[in-house]
Amino acid sequence: MSQYGYEAVRQIREESSFSAASIFKYGKRLRETLSFNLSAFLFILSFTFGAV
Repeated sequence: MSQYGYEAVRQIREESSFSAASIFKYGKRLRETLSFNLSAFLFILSFTFGAV
């Protein structure tokens, strides 16, 4: 049981550090994607209110 818990904690630590590195590495692309989605959402929203 303790061995399993240690493995789980080690895996969580590796995944968290990997995700942090990925976020830092692909942060620019992530921000570009978010800004594109936001502008598309605002365009659809304004188009919907414009149609109404």
